[in-house]
This record gives sequence, C-alpha cells and structure tokens, in this order.
Amino acid sequence: MRRAVTVHLLTVTGALILVTVLVAGASWVFARGEAFRMAGQTGLAVTDVVLGPLSEADLGPEATVDRAALTELFHPFLSSGVLYRVKVWRVEGDEAVVIYSDVPAVEGDRRPYDPELAARMAAQPTVVAMVPQTPEHRYENDQADRLLEVYRAFTDRAGTQLRLEVYVPASVAATTRVVLAHALPVSLAGLLVLSAATLPLAVRLARRVSRIEADRSELVRAALEASEAERTSLARWLHDGLVQHLATTGVIIDLVLGRADQLESADRRLLEQAHALADEDLTALRGKLGELAGPVVAATDLAGVVEALAAELTRTSEGVPAVTVQVPDDPELAPGTRALLLSVVAELLRNAVRHAAAETVTVRVDQGPGIVTILVSDDGQGWPVELTEEPGHAGLRLATAAVEAAGGRLRLLPGAAADGTGATALITLPRP
Repeated sequence: MRRAVTVHLLTVTGALILVTVLVAGASWVFARGEAFRMAGQTGLAVTDVVLGPLSEADLGPEATVDRAALTELFHPFLSSGVLYRVKVWRVEGDEAVVIYSDVPAVEGDRRPYDPELAARMAAQPTVVAMVPQTPEHRYENDQADRLLEVYRAFTDRAGTQLRLEVYVPASVAATTRVVLAHALPVSLAGLLVLSAATLPLAVRLARRVSRIEADRSELVRAALEASEAERTSLARWLHDGLVQHLATTGVIIDLVLGRADQLESADRRLLEQAHALADEDLTALRGKLGELAGPVVAATDLAGVVEALAAELTRTSEGVPAVTVQVPDDPELAPGTRALLLSVVAELLRNAVRHAAAETVTVRVDQGPGIVTILVSDDGQGWPVELTEEPGHAGLRLATAAVEAAGGRLRLLPGAAADGTGATALITLPRP
C-alpha cells in the first residue's frame, strides 16, 4: 500500500516537472511569435508614416543628409518610446553604410551587404529579427533582450537603394512570464486534480495486485504442501503394502529354500534368483522411501535444514558427492518461500546425486534487499544438451515452474571448471 502511494506520488511529481517544462517551452515559443508579430506591426505602422518624406528626400552618395529634418521626423516615435533606435542604411555596392541614426557616433559604420536579408525584404513588407551581439550594435547590446529589429527597404527620389532599421521594444522574456503566469497554474492545477482523483484508483489497484500476489504465493505454498503430503502418503502406502509384501515374499522363499532336499536343483536356482531380486527391490524401495518421506530435521536454521536434507538424500546411495552448505546469514523467509527453497534445493541435490556423477556439490544461500539467491553447483558432467527432452528431469521442469509461479527465476548455467564441466543452478526468490 505504502509503496503504491509512493510510486503514485513520484509519478505525479515527474508529471508536474514534465508539464512545467513543456508549458514553459510552449510559452516561450508562443511569446516569441507574439513579440515578433507585435514588433512587425509596430514597425510597419511607423515606417508607413515616415517612408513618404524619406522617399521624397535625396539620400544618394553625392547628397548631404539633412540630419535636422530626419531627427524631427523620428522624434515623436523615439520620445514616446514607440522606437528605441533608428538607423538609415544606404546600399553601396557590396556594402551598406549608416547615413543617419539618432546616435550620431554610428553614422558612417559599414557592414557587408546581406543578400539573404535583401531577399527577405523583397518578399515581405518588413523583416523582424533578434538583436545580435555584434560591434555594430554596441549601443544596443545592453538592451538586446528587450528589443527586436525591424527592417524595411525603400528608395529615395533618385532611386538610391536604402534600408530603414528601427528597434522596437519587445521583450520575449517578459511576454513568456506573462503567458506562464496564466497558463502554468491552470495546467498544474488540472494535473493535481487528476492525480488526486486517480489516487484512490491507484490504491485499489495496488491492493488488488497485492491480493493476487498473496493468492499466488498461497497457491504455491498449498501446492508444495499437497506435493509433500502426496509423497508422504505414497511412502506410507509403499511401506505398509509393497515393502511388506516383498519382505514376506523373501521370508516365504527362505522357508522353501530350507527344504532343499525336496527341491530339484533347477527349482532351487530359480528360487535363489527370485530371492535375490526381492532383496534388491526391497533395498531400492527402502531407499526411495527415504526420499519420498523426506528427512527428519531437528535444526531450525536454514543451514542446518539444508545440511540435514543433503545428508538424508545421500545416505542411501553409493559414491555420492560431498556436499558443502554455505549460509552466511540465516535469511528471514516466509513459510511458503522457505518450503519452496528447500524443495528446489532437494531436487537439485537429487539431480547431482543421480545424473551428474559429481564429486563435490556446493549449496550457497545469500540475501539482498528484497531477494534471496541460492547457488547450487557441482563438478560433474554438466547439464544435458537437451535438458527438457532427457528422461528423469521432470523434477527440474517442475521446480522451474514453481519458482516462476512464486515470482522468482531459476537459471541453469555452465559449471565453473576450467574444462567447462560441472553445472550451476541459480535461483532468485523474492523475500519481505
């Protein structure tokens, strides 16, 4: 429950940050477009007024510019704050030169003729641009973030190519702040309302998932208990039925063999063979009974339980491997997880005893945040190439299915020996 609420809050926080970034970006784009639009309209309105007198003047290379007349023409716009700066450029070959400005110090400044700018001015009435940080804008650099340039092409009465450049106050940053002040609270409030409305749904969903996980764990536990009960029941049936019958059969054969003088030699040999087969089957069945019934374990710590399990599984076999158990810290496990762990370890140990021809087997249990890992490795002949098709390996397939049903994973890995032999199984199970 607490984890679900934490995940929901983290998701909402991430969404708030994302929405803030997106709204800020969209606001800047909108504000920039709006600032350019307003600056273009202002520049167009101003130039419509002043281009009449400018077009009638003689501003060619041989003429003397009437500064007083031009200052008087632009004064109303500059003094009212509609314009911040004015420059009139004359095109001279591959250069443009300032022939008038409200700042006389820039008159005579030259710069290369810009064909791209000329093409844009030919295609539209005005061209709006940001103020660049260049030496020719040395008197506007400190206000560059609050100004936009507006260009308009015109000719004087002699046909001289001229450019009127006016600087219009327009702050993209200020416009962005205004847009954000209106758009961001609405966007964030809507998202917060939505997150508050969906929080109960998220909590209910988390509870449902938790119940499903608990039900699955309970099913795994019940399946393991049922399997263990079935094994115990089968062991009891074998002990009380077939084992006793075989033992009785052996006794009867012994009694018959006691009358050796009444038997033909061939019959005696058959009875001796039957007696040997009965003894052999009885020994094998008693060994299976030990496996089916499971070990009687007095230890309560996991290391002791696994050691007892290994001792019981190897007690009735010849040439069995030496089993080493390493459990540095006894992990806290739910009963179902503990039972599953022991069941899987038992199956892997049985596989090492029956199929691997191993000399040593190592069982190591480690724990981490939220998980417990079990490593079972041996120095035997390794896993079969086609494990799922090999007879006698159904237990491994069932163990894998049980681990996966409990939310874990069982991986069959190559051995660690230098020649590539051996086998390793790595089990990962969730724990509280």
